[in-house]
Amino acid sequence: MSKKQQPPASDLDENGTNEIDEKNTNQEIPIQLDGFIESDTVQLTDSSVDEINADVIEMNESSAAKIVVQNLVMNRSGAGMVKAGNARITEGGAGLVYGREVSLENSMANIVYAQNVQMNESRSAITVTRKIEGDGNRAFLLISGKVEGSVESSVDTLRALLFGAAAGLTLGLVYLLQRLFFGKRR
Repeated sequence: MSKKQQPPASDLDENGTNEIDEKNTNQEIPIQLDGFIESDTVQLTDSSVDEINADVIEMNESSAAKIVVQNLVMNRSGAGMVKAGNARITEGGAGLVYGREVSLENSMANIVYAQNVQMNESRSAITVTRKIEGDGNRAFLLISGKVEGSVESSVDTLRALLFGAAAGLTLGLVYLLQRLFFGKRR
């Protein structure tokens, strides 16, 4: 959604008329929309929206707090929460991305939860997926059934399982020792 800028009244021609000049009508000015947008197709350029629900969304240099969509294309844009069938984020960011197919290109997401993830030169704090592909990526916590390409992670699936087992064993031992030394409490 974009507004076209109209020429000011001071732009009168030599006849004293205010004819619209083509070069002025193609300029876009940023807008901010409060509330909820629901439509089949939404195109945002240099805009900000609270919530969008649509079948197809194309965003360029825009932001949204919450997005629910079947197909999303974000270029140099940001979103707080995205729930999508297919999402492609290029040079953008998102807080939470939940979807079937998610693609991040030179982007960042706090949490990615999807069936399949394609990441190239991107970052995420937590990624949970069946399959992840791509190169030059970093994830703090990666839980994935299959990894293709280079994904650097601080905590991968094996380490998360080992941590969970060690934590469970430690808590079990502490509980057992407490019962042995201090008896059963009522």
